[in-house]
Amino acid sequence: MNKSYESDIRVEGDTVVKTYRPVYFKMNEDFDRHGEQYWYSRLRSDFFLAPLQIEENFIVLPRCKRSLGTPYYPKFSMGAKKDTVSWLKSLYEELKILGVCHHDIHPANIMLTKNGIKLIDLSWMTHNTEKKKLEPLMNLGYSTNDRRALAKIQRQVFYGKNKF
Repeated sequence: MNKSYESDIRVEGDTVVKTYRPVYFKMNEDFDRHGEQYWYSRLRSDFFLAPLQIEENFIVLPRCKRSLGTPYYPKFSMGAKKDTVSWLKSLYEELKILGVCHHDIHPANIMLTKNGIKLIDLSWMTHNTEKKKLEPLMNLGYSTNDRRALAKIQRQVFYGKNKF
């Protein structure tokens, strides 16, 4: 079991069960967040990893191969680099069309799956018109501005993790 600040993550065969800890619900309240279940139940997009089950205290997601950023930056062929950068650019356009900001885009939240690249962890997502307190995200090294975060990841895909 993997424990994060807000949830416990358990792999069960081809699925991942993400059980929310009490601090998750406290942060939703303190920071006026809708919460991940809200977004997963309302947004449909090929860019997001689709949950298999959504409950009040947990979600079940399909198991992924790995994230874009862990345990190391994948070594891509030039064709794969171009495809990944194209997906990242298309993701930004999709977020604009949906009228949302993710606010937590970084390599560990971009999963490589058998069905392509998918974005996960919608906990900090907001409608474009909402103003939220995002202080807990400021220390991740990635911008809460989706466009800047995606630009940084695009550079990292091409030049490697430690170049920028």
